[in-house]
Amino acid sequence: MRRAGGKAMPDGRHARSARTRAAIVEAFLGLIREKAEVPTAAQIAKRARCSTRSVFERFSDFKELAAASFDHVLQQGLSTPVGDTASRDRATRIAFQVRVRAVNCENWLPLWRVVTRASIGAQEVLGIRISVVREMSRARLKLMYDPELSTLSQWKREATLIALEALTDYESWGRMREHYKLSFDQGCEVWAAMTDQLLPP
Repeated sequence: MRRAGGKAMPDGRHARSARTRAAIVEAFLGLIREKAEVPTAAQIAKRARCSTRSVFERFSDFKELAAASFDHVLQQGLSTPVGDTASRDRATRIAFQVRVRAVNCENWLPLWRVVTRASIGAQEVLGIRISVVREMSRARLKLMYDPELSTLSQWKREATLIALEALTDYESWGRMREHYKLSFDQGCEVWAAMTDQLLPP
């Protein structure tokens, strides 16, 4: 491993640097979940148990840190493997998909808000990642509801997918939980009922 100046970095030092970088990302994510706002470098450093200088040494700016955090979430996986659930009955598929999506929204809504706001003016860095997440969500909807969607014309299938995406969007979940004060289970019930209404018989 080499530094920017061309000098080799010892393996032990590289490992420590990687651990510090991971701790900074975890601290950033933890603080965002708790306060739903962008933390300061000092707050991140305190949580990660490192110096503020260490934060800036590893991430040149907020956008770079946000991108690394988003990548970390993507690597963890935003959805649960479906197993044989995609071949189950309609009610089982809806309940499973809605709950998985709700857990994702519950965990990552604060990060999603921060990253989507930061993507303005940083489309090449964060916009691509946002598009990847949206495509992952759309692909999962197609998989889980294929028995119903396959009965529709191309236009109606596309319109239904758009409606399902909008229904189960991060901000839709946030509105139910924060504005309407629904519990987690109540939010799932609303999504399940409306999904059932949107899908063809």
